[in-house]
Amino acid sequence: DEDDNLTLDYTYDQFKSSCQSLFDEFQSFIEDFFHGEEMNGVTVNRCELVGGSVRMPDIQAILVKSIRANNPSFDKLSNTLNNDEVCADRKSVV
Repeated sequence: DEDDNLTLDYTYDQFKSSCQSLFDEFQSFIEDFFHGEEMNGVTVNRCELVGGSVRMPDIQAILVKSIRANNPSFDKLSNTLNNDEVCADRKSVV
C-alpha cells in the first residue's frame, strides 16, 4: 500500500554520523583481525568485497588502511565476484 511508504531526506554526512559507532566497531574488529596471531606473517595481496555494506566508502577505507599497514604496496579492493557464487561455493567471508 502506498500509504505505508516513508520518504526521508538523509545526507551522507547524516548517515555517516549516525553510523559512526558501527564504523568504529568495524575498524576495531578489522585491526584486531589483521594484528592477531592468525595473520602473523601473512601478507594480504588481494581483498575481494562481497555484499552491500562493504561497498561503503568508509568501510573500504578502513579495510585498505588495515591491509596497507602490513603491505604498503597493496593496490586496491576488488568486487568482481558474484555474491551468490561466493556463498554457494562456501568461500571464507570476513
